[in-house]
Amino acid sequence: MASHSAYVEAYTTEHVNTSLPNSLGVNNIVTYPHILNGTNTDKPAVPNYKPKSEVDVIIIGAGPVGLTVASSLLRQGVTVRILDKSLHPLIVGRADSLQPRTMEEVFALGPRIEHTVVYKDGKKQIFAESHQSPGVESRYQGLHDATQTEVEHVFIRDLIRHDVLVERPCTATSYKFDEDADPSVTHPITVNITNQQTGVEEVVKARFMVGSDGAHSMIRKSLPISFDGIKTDLHWGIVDAVFDTDFPHRWTFGTVLSSEHGEALVQLNKIFAPYYLKYASPVDWYTILTINERVASTFTYKDRIFLAGDSCHVHSAKGAFGMNTGIMDAHNLAWKLAMLVKGIAKPGLLDTYDQERRENATRAVRTSARYLRFVGNCTFQNLDGSDQKDIDETRSDNLINVSVDPAVKGIRSGYRAPDPRFTILVFASDFVGAIEPKLKALDRYLATPKSFYNTFNSTDLFKIVLVVRATPTVAEDRVAAYPFLSNTATTVYDDQLPPGIFGADAHSLYGASHEDGAVVVVRPDTFVGTAVPIAKAAHLEGWGKTIV
Repeated sequence: MASHSAYVEAYTTEHVNTSLPNSLGVNNIVTYPHILNGTNTDKPAVPNYKPKSEVDVIIIGAGPVGLTVASSLLRQGVTVRILDKSLHPLIVGRADSLQPRTMEEVFALGPRIEHTVVYKDGKKQIFAESHQSPGVESRYQGLHDATQTEVEHVFIRDLIRHDVLVERPCTATSYKFDEDADPSVTHPITVNITNQQTGVEEVVKARFMVGSDGAHSMIRKSLPISFDGIKTDLHWGIVDAVFDTDFPHRWTFGTVLSSEHGEALVQLNKIFAPYYLKYASPVDWYTILTINERVASTFTYKDRIFLAGDSCHVHSAKGAFGMNTGIMDAHNLAWKLAMLVKGIAKPGLLDTYDQERRENATRAVRTSARYLRFVGNCTFQNLDGSDQKDIDETRSDNLINVSVDPAVKGIRSGYRAPDPRFTILVFASDFVGAIEPKLKALDRYLATPKSFYNTFNSTDLFKIVLVVRATPTVAEDRVAAYPFLSNTATTVYDDQLPPGIFGADAHSLYGASHEDGAVVVVRPDTFVGTAVPIAKAAHLEGWGKTIV
């Protein structure tokens, strides 16, 4: 094997955050431009990146929703280009939580919040469990505190795994959709792209286009699609900071109300009385929003152009639905688009995107509206102009959701299906250096009849996941030297950022050294069963005998 240079840590820089200075100064945020800034850096994570001028899907907007669409499509072999007008991904602020269902579809991230508390005029009104899912329906419980910045980082790294970058700062200055094109025209959408920094222009052709470009969506406004709903007279203030307080409920979804005092920052201590509240850190981010509640009249146009996320539904932050609903839009849309691109499904499948996700968005907006009216003690009208309080909890049948036969009990079409196996995580660093001979010995051992894998896997009990600190292009060549692992294991690319305020790579989190690696047994309920260094993998034979 050819020699390789030593592992090099990622280049870092600091973003000077001056959003709302206080007596404690400002918080400078560490970021990693070569990894995160897409094409807007002198050393991009995909060197010599040259995107195609003809792709299956072009995505306008690279927030969590657009990134989810891109990531999911790339994993299914669909070609994409994704643009964003910003110089870099979100540094700090905006959305900050993941719901259980979102974590099932994408990933789990952040500490868990399991209760809601409501105080009014200094008295506790509500303290109860919240954001819970029945154990049979989801392995995740509670609301997980994960910032939009962290979520974007996860998806950006996944794009890099597929040798794709977010094109920054780029906009779709105009586009043309040839609605009357002959069926032989496979790419009827022509998009004019401009790099706002360099002025370079380019023309791209696509089969489909996704507008994930936010509440003021240029894509939505260019189409005969109304953005129906209301603009309230309520303003929502958000401050991200660490606070010193004697408020007794930490890590809760909390609301503190006052009949007398407004919710401006200077009034917070009056509102929190009898508890005090003061800054314990600089402010990371703040904003004041005028709350709109709107849902687009349709999320699709001619089965070629699609809206997702804030471009087709907006509401208050109450309820933590925004980013979650948008990510679920993206997940729903991506697998359907992929089936069309691959020629597997009929075009009618795309109709179910609007049917399912618009129904869901309307429900989310109305639920958030109920929370908002409770908090604001107000009674302005609902989306449809009514004062109806009930929220329909049913899902409509469609092309792919057909009512379950009454003889089959416990499940419903359109809802999550109720897979447990043990997962064996093999932490392999970047395959080179001191870990290499140990990995080769492990590969030989796992192939023997007496290995714990072959001894206890007669019922397909174990799934092996190879965790590597390398990109797919590099890992693909190196893993070929390990016959058993290359034929048996699923490879996961551990390209998380180094340990810091945005988390850490998996090797660091699991304590697996780059010299010794590790073999970790994860139970079906995602708890750790046991773990050993790679050189001691045979010790797992004794562990296996205790359960099989």
